[in-house]
Amino acid sequence: MQRFRRFGWAALVSLVIHAALLALLWDETPPVRPTPAPSRPPPLFVEVITAPRAKPPAPANQPPSTTPQR
Repeated sequence: MQRFRRFGWAALVSLVIHAALLALLWDETPPVRPTPAPSRPPPLFVEVITAPRAKPPAPANQPPSTTPQR
């Protein structure tokens, strides 16, 4: 029985302390934090230059032409 009485007093003291802290902090406004500047690096631009395609070499052995020459 005495253990419950001590627990009751401890709970009452805790409630009083928490109520006092709540009353002290009720009207307190939190400090305004400045917004940090964005920390992203500047964009990187890449230019891709490709060489023109090479024409395939002409075959060395061409079959004779089938069109009559005039």
